Amino acid sequence: MGIALSCGFMSSQSFSAAFKKYHHITPKQYQQKQGCQGMVVLDPEVIAKFEVTIQFIPQFTIAYERSFGEYDNATLDNKRNTMLLQYQEKKYIGVAWDNPAVTPKENCRFDYGYIVEKDIKGENLPTQDIPSKTYAILSLLKKDIDTKNVWEYLYVNWLPRHGYKPDALFCFEKIEQPNTDTIHLYLPIIKI
Repeated sequence: MGIALSCGFMSSQSFSAAFKKYHHITPKQYQQKQGCQGMVVLDPEVIAKFEVTIQFIPQFTIAYERSFGEYDNATLDNKRNTMLLQYQEKKYIGVAWDNPAVTPKENCRFDYGYIVEKDIKGENLPTQDIPSKTYAILSLLKKDIDTKNVWEYLYVNWLPRHGYKPDALFCFEKIEQPNTDTIHLYLPIIKI
């Protein structure tokens, strides 16, 4: 019941129905299948701060550096800060390619980069296009919360409650301006 209420549901039955619609199994079956001790539960006061918007984003291009390894906050923060210092005038983008629940931690790919004009090469870095998609976007202060838990909140709690599922593409984080603590999380979605 605590999970249902912390996710904004009025009852455990409505939570279970939404969860089953999305995952095609009950929460209990999911826990047993995944070997979970529990699901992500964030403080309701923290969740109340979250405002998720849905927006279509046109294709854009990034110049990037790729790293391999676990998506832990210390590593991500270190790489992100290095990129922000090196390219201070650029709009930072971080792209997570792999699902750490199924990909071995040492093989998880993360691209650290910045937005470039389509016809301009980026500082001797490779470039890639981020395709046009509809995204669920959540903005937060980096210092306020563990971004890994926020991603889990989006997948486990927000998507099923709002009738969406993740699109088969990667998600990304964006920092619009250097020297800001606001980070925007972009999750590609499709309506169920």
